[in-house]
Amino acid sequence: MATDSANSKLRKFIETRGAIAHRGELEQSITRAYVEGHRQFIIRLSVRTANTVRSKVKQEIGTSPGQELGMEILDESNIKKRMLFVLTHTL
Repeated sequence: MATDSANSKLRKFIETRGAIAHRGELEQSITRAYVEGHRQFIIRLSVRTANTVRSKVKQEIGTSPGQELGMEILDESNIKKRMLFVLTHTL
């Protein structure tokens, strides 16, 4: 997804979230497909952002953040496992 398109999608998602959380009103219903599509989008965006930051830090200081702790490069599977862990241990 192009940067402009991703920015637009994220902005609309944040606006929708704000409408629900702060005003309790929406112009349209939120469907399961909408939620799942945006969940996947946020996961991909998180993975790409984390890996880009890790790469830039490694380029600047010569080591990846967390490398000495054995932390791996993120992928969608890692993020899903971590999200599930957080959700099941905080609810």
